[in-house]
Parts: sequence; structure tokens; C-alpha cells
Amino acid sequence: MPKNPLSSFSSLPIALHDAVLQPTKRIPPKIVGVGYKARAEAAGRLLYLKLGYSHEVELTVPPAVRVFCFKNNVICCTGIDKQRVHQFAATVRTCKPPEVYKGKGIMYVDEVIKKKQGKKSK
Repeated sequence: MPKNPLSSFSSLPIALHDAVLQPTKRIPPKIVGVGYKARAEAAGRLLYLKLGYSHEVELTVPPAVRVFCFKNNVICCTGIDKQRVHQFAATVRTCKPPEVYKGKGIMYVDEVIKKKQGKKSK
């Protein structure tokens, strides 16, 4: 129970809006990099990621979220609960966050990464 009961009142209309007006939420993270791949198995319950490590990264998908791989580099996370879909997409993104020097990693489709300039040689 929060100290101030009115503090959770402002988030209630937003939660109702997300539950009623947006029945399915879809977030497509994309994988950028040579040799980086993703595949979903077991009817969207397991997600395997090849991200340049010595082993595949295996993620278990929560019950309220479904995962599809349209291509080897585009993952589609869908579900009824917006918060859980966003949380799982953020979990996928933390496996290999985007790199600012080369632009490789897992990023959202509409995300823009500003590349940094490397070291200048004399």
C-alpha cells in the first residue's frame, strides 16, 4: 500500500486505457550485426539468440507474451499486457545493447542510434 493513496490514482486511467483500447501490443526488436540471428521454438515459448558469444542465449518467454521471428533478424513480441510485452522486449535488448561505435546489437525498429566518431589517428 503506498503512503499516499492518491499517488497511484494518476496511473489508473492509463492502465485502463491500455487494457481496453489496446488489446494487443506489438514491439519488434531488430538484430543488427554479422552472424547475429534469432529463432523462436516451442510455439513461441522459447527464444534462442546467436549474438556472437560462444553459446546461444536462451530466453524463456513469459505466459502473457508470444514471440515470432519473421526473419533471422526481426523478432516480434506480442501480447495483451503492454507492460509485460515491453518488459520482455527490454530483457531481449539487454542481451546485446546497441553499440555506439559500430551500430551493432539489438535495437527497436524505430530507434535511432547516434554513432560516435572513433579515435582519430595523427
